[in-house]
Amino acid sequence: MVLKEESVVTMLLREKINEIRQAKRVSIDRITKTGISKNKYYRFVSGEGSLSIGDLQKLIELLTVSLSEVVADSSERDQLIFNEFGDYFTLDVAEYEQRAKNAARRYMATKLTAYYTISTVYELGARIKKLNPPQIMSMICTMA
Repeated sequence: MVLKEESVVTMLLREKINEIRQAKRVSIDRITKTGISKNKYYRFVSGEGSLSIGDLQKLIELLTVSLSEVVADSSERDQLIFNEFGDYFTLDVAEYEQRAKNAARRYMATKLTAYYTISTVYELGARIKKLNPPQIMSMICTMA
């Protein structure tokens, strides 16, 4: 049996939505409050049924993620991280700290590990910028 590309995309979408729902601990009862029945949701994630665009939009809003985050594969998430750090070495401490806070908020809203990684890297950047050069050299020598 040859799978159509649409089927593969739909399968990945189902898996990702259910994965995000579980990671965020969104109950089926909360989903039913959007007008999507329990049966309809389970049929969707099991591959036995489908959702309308409207129902898909309700789910995405409930899960507080964007459609692009749901369908992004790991290489796209890697690209998100890469793009985030284009001006990394030119920032000052306040900018590092602000970006760390923003990424942490996005992580708390989406539970996407890419945002956790981004937040951590900016926090480290802020800490390093606060150090003076002799302290940095001391840290490097200690690690070696």
